Amino acid sequence: MFQWIFSLLIVGWFGFAQQTAAAPRIDTLLPGQAVQGVVSLSGSTAMEGFASALVEFRYENDLTQTWFLIQDQIPSVENNVLASWDTTTISDGVYHLRLKVTKTDGSEAIYEVAGVRVRNYSAIETNTPAVEANVTQAASPSPTPTPVTLSDTPTPQPPNPVSVTGADLRGGVTYGLMATLGLFVLFAIYLGVRRLGRR
Repeated sequence: MFQWIFSLLIVGWFGFAQQTAAAPRIDTLLPGQAVQGVVSLSGSTAMEGFASALVEFRYENDLTQTWFLIQDQIPSVENNVLASWDTTTISDGVYHLRLKVTKTDGSEAIYEVAGVRVRNYSAIETNTPAVEANVTQAASPSPTPTPVTLSDTPTPQPPNPVSVTGADLRGGVTYGLMATLGLFVLFAIYLGVRRLGRR
């Protein structure tokens, strides 16, 4: 009887351990957090069937959702450094981070942190808590004070200095075509003058 109970406990323990397999996570960043400089990203990638892991970022409001690599070939770690993110190489703005773990069966486990605010070249906004005015009642009758609630105002984002518009591309292509056409015309004039000089 004792062996039977002990066997059930052992089987139950291993079954529970497999059900509570760790999920990937980034521990050092919170949604909406402001960062600057080189940011050490810590967390865990260890999980059953681990094959590889990588950390990426993208612009928060990017319609194409293009991801840029921060670090790949991350080993299976638990509560350890995953990567270092040098935010000085990108413009200030709001970003989205993703930790992607690929398993041996080809499936992926993803952990995302939204709204990370990079502030290397602009002031870091502080979250101002709502404040209610504290007014004491005077001895003489006066109007009842109304509480005033203050809230923080977000700073508008600076324009992205590395963005290229369609007008910029069309202007560049037009300028390139005109320059090429001008060179062909000059070369044709040169050949014509050279032929006249030989006669």
